[in-house]
Amino acid sequence: MPEKSGKLVNEQIPCIVILDRVIRILQWNCEHGCWDDEDGDDYMCDAKEVDYYFPLSEIQTPQP
Repeated sequence: MPEKSGKLVNEQIPCIVILDRVIRILQWNCEHGCWDDEDGDDYMCDAKEVDYYFPLSEIQTPQP
């Protein structure tokens, strides 16, 4: 699962995930060990329900 950076107590990590064969953007809730919805407000699913994930912080945008 995504690793907490340690900067915030209630940290959430935005990720691209595949859940039920659908690509979504979800927030990994480090405190509760579950996936929250895109806004990070509500529980979406348990950790083991996501097939694949990729933290958005690892995606680099091209420089102009």
